[in-house]
Amino acid sequence: MILQEGVLVTALFSFRISPLMALSMDRHFFSSERERLGFTHERLAAVLDLNLYTPKKWAGGSRKIPPHVGYALAALERGLEPIGADYPVPVPRLMGYVFAAIQAGLEPIGKDHLVEWSGKDSSD
Repeated sequence: MILQEGVLVTALFSFRISPLMALSMDRHFFSSERERLGFTHERLAAVLDLNLYTPKKWAGGSRKIPPHVGYALAALERGLEPIGADYPVPVPRLMGYVFAAIQAGLEPIGKDHLVEWSGKDSSD
């Protein structure tokens, strides 16, 4: 197995998240990073194998951006391939990039840009 038992859980929850607080990557930070990495909403959705509207809803603030997306962005920035596509039960591509970043020892992009998500745009 590529990831040792317990390592993934530790890495994904290393943000020290309170179980009562729903954290999300800041949507403005997400948009600027997506653009910096050269992705349109359409291309990012295709690469991560997401519904086309998911990145658009993330950027628009109507859907929470999971904190682990920072790992996927780090993997994309480094040109890593997703892990798990060839497993007996394939890993969803977004999580494959998360696993690749963790295995490579990368820090998640935007870990300092997590905000409490209320479902409302706090900048309006």
